[in-house]
Amino acid sequence: MDARESGYKRTPESNTPQSRTLYRALEILGGVAPLAKALKVPVETLARWLDGNAIPPVGAYLIALDVVAGVTSGRRPR
Repeated sequence: MDARESGYKRTPESNTPQSRTLYRALEILGGVAPLAKALKVPVETLARWLDGNAIPPVGAYLIALDVVAGVTSGRRPR
């Protein structure tokens, strides 16, 4: 599943390093619910981050980076 299939599309407001990382992690994990679970946040909170209406805290961003880095390095995502 990609970000478009999940119902989210990038907007100018959501074109930040954080949102790009979240979108990539969403694609890797297969959807909004699995990413929200990995980030330990409600789906509604993640939706605000994906829409560009809020910036994720550093801890959540680092988890998303770890998911993305795990795929690029050949490790399995958590």
